[in-house]
Amino acid sequence: MPTKKRLKFAGYVRVSTTTQAEHGTHEAQREAITAWAKEHGRDVEWYVDAGLSGKKNLDGPEFRRLLRDLEKHNLTGIVVTALDRLSRDAAGLMLLTQDLAAHGRELISLREGDQRLTTALNATDKLTNGLLALLVEFTHGQTVERMKAGLARYKAAGGKIGRPRKVIDWKKLDPLIKAGASTTLLARLAGVDPRTMYTRLKQREAEKGKAKP
Repeated sequence: MPTKKRLKFAGYVRVSTTTQAEHGTHEAQREAITAWAKEHGRDVEWYVDAGLSGKKNLDGPEFRRLLRDLEKHNLTGIVVTALDRLSRDAAGLMLLTQDLAAHGRELISLREGDQRLTTALNATDKLTNGLLALLVEFTHGQTVERMKAGLARYKAAGGKIGRPRKVIDWKKLDPLIKAGASTTLLARLAGVDPRTMYTRLKQREAEKGKAKP
């Protein structure tokens, strides 16, 4: 009985900078894809773009070679660790997946879930809606990740999150406080919300209490 030929996928790896490549980021992607291939009984032909930003929409030299080889080497499809390894542009990814589906090929993303993508690619009548929803989720996830990364860098540099704390001139307000001025009046003079003034008054009283011998 003849042995069934194993399916071969194009394993695509991309790192944004040469520094990432030097630190083995691309090797981590290769290891994840290799583990997936072993688990599912697939072979992998490798394509690696190093020092290429995700903003360059599907334009890496190795990725262009990959697209040529899909037909030439009769590859089943493309496997990546995450969709953002291909591109961070949802529209470009949509066009790619539609083109792959039209030619009977698959796109496997280990992070987003190969089953969800395979199902979407094989269900022609649900292709657009299914992939659009997935890509919207993907784009939202990328935005959240970039925001978190930006906030982390800002905090690491000594920045503080939120609006600056309003400085209150207590020397100006102390005579009015002793005279029994209302919180609303004090807030208006300090240029803050009455609730903020109430909280700051309580905090100041507590601090004065701690400062007493």
